[in-house]
Amino acid sequence: MTGWASLPALAPEPDQLQSTNALMDMTRRLARAIGPGLAGVLVAVMPLPGFFTLDAATFAVSALTVLMLGSRYAWRAAPGPARPLAREIGEGLRAVAARPAIMTAFAALAVSSFGFSMAFTLGVPLFTHQVLRGSVADYGLIVAAYGVANVAANLVVAAVPIRRRAEAFFLGKVVIGAGFLLLAAAPTLALAMAGSALAAVGGPMGDIPLLTLVQLEMPPGLLGKAFGVRSTLSRGGAVAGTVAGVPLLGALGPRTGIALAAAVVAATGLYGLVVTARRLSAPARTS
Repeated sequence: MTGWASLPALAPEPDQLQSTNALMDMTRRLARAIGPGLAGVLVAVMPLPGFFTLDAATFAVSALTVLMLGSRYAWRAAPGPARPLAREIGEGLRAVAARPAIMTAFAALAVSSFGFSMAFTLGVPLFTHQVLRGSVADYGLIVAAYGVANVAANLVVAAVPIRRRAEAFFLGKVVIGAGFLLLAAAPTLALAMAGSALAAVGGPMGDIPLLTLVQLEMPPGLLGKAFGVRSTLSRGGAVAGTVAGVPLLGALGPRTGIALAAAVVAATGLYGLVVTARRLSAPARTS
């Protein structure tokens, strides 16, 4: 959250900012894809105390890299007394609500996080076991297809300047929904992997333009608060999807449950595209 808010000070040009967002987002996606497997290998070959010591050392390395940013990083908060947390949260919500494109995108992010959590986090393991009658290795292949396509799409987005950022975000949600719909209908492991890969393309396709849009539209002093709102809505949607997904997938089955979640994500993206198109075509107000 703090990192996204700090990037405009390090990469002020819009195209440079988008590329930097893509690079930072790719490191996050790589860590999420590689980290669990690497942790499993390390736990198997080294004592547990040594494993936690190594984990602690990675935080020290991270702190050192922040220190290396030097004078280009805003080290100190704005002067003045500390303000109540509720006031800080309210200010962030008001700032986001005052910008309809960002507010609509944040709301869509919460809904799509709900659908993603239900479809991918819960649905794919059940789908692999109950529908494909596959093994843990088959599940790993579906997840690997997602990870590879995720990183590849990130590299492409980094190289392609995007001007209509809100539309790109919502289109990304449509792509995610389409990918999960393909996965839900897949009769074979190969098609399930293809659906997973297609869904993965929509992640960077939508997330990076939204990050750049927020960084360019929000005043610097409100960036941290805006990203706090984004994080809260995204994680709240993911938690809700996990909680609601258990009974829904149990009642509907993995194929129908994933299809339902995919339809929700795709519909959210289509709704956002329609709203954005209407906003852009509306005549400007005159005083």
